[in-house]
Amino acid sequence: MKNFALYLFALAASCIFFSCIKDKIPRGVKGGTGNKTTDTTTNTTGDTSIIPIDPSLLNGKWNLINDSTTTAFWGIWTGRATVGANYIGKPGDNYNFRNGILYISEAGKKDTLWYRISLNHVGIRYAYIDGATNKVDSTYNDGYTVTNLTAYTCRLSWTTISPETVNSAMINLKKSR
Repeated sequence: MKNFALYLFALAASCIFFSCIKDKIPRGVKGGTGNKTTDTTTNTTGDTSIIPIDPSLLNGKWNLINDSTTTAFWGIWTGRATVGANYIGKPGDNYNFRNGILYISEAGKKDTLWYRISLNHVGIRYAYIDGATNKVDSTYNDGYTVTNLTAYTCRLSWTTISPETVNSAMINLKKSR
């Protein structure tokens, strides 16, 4: 019993010692400059700060210029050729950011997502799963990183890493003047 108590104490101490400390990231931080341009890629030597985007710049309907995706293999799949695709937007293809809801129309397919802006990230949550309203899953996924945002141009990107692949995408959008 004495050993059990010692193991339990060690486990509890380890959990406390190695637990994650979550950063407090405010929702919908307004940022940017007076000229309504936010470049989140600005980086000087040694500067790794994140520049918050101005959420008002993201609101509205954006025409899709292109959507490129790449999958690079590594780990147990090392040696396989990288796979990529670049979809060029057609008339009617767009991303429409409205009051926390993102409507996507791309290649004749439509999707609806909830979104939340935090610094230079657009967290997303799928509104529908298998055709049914998603009321259970309240988690916002990492979604997109806004790497460039002006009044008329927007670049969204994301990267995911698994034990076998690195998947990345870059979406270029443009607003009509």
